[in-house]
Amino acid sequence: MLVAFARHSRDRGFAVLRADWRFAVAMTLGSVTGTVAGGLLVGVVPEGVLLPLLVGLLLLSAVEVWRHR
Repeated sequence: MLVAFARHSRDRGFAVLRADWRFAVAMTLGSVTGTVAGGLLVGVVPEGVLLPLLVGLLLLSAVEVWRHR
């Protein structure tokens, strides 16, 4: 992560985040909310349900990244 952070900052990648800060905030809030919700569901929802949901979410994300132009 530190190497990626250093390379990203050297390539001026953070200028994009400054320009679209609302998107960065929304992504951060969504990540934190998803992490907390997932952590709470681990003890309540069986693994046999959570694992397929995670697989589906990752596949959907992969398709969206692949289709992005």
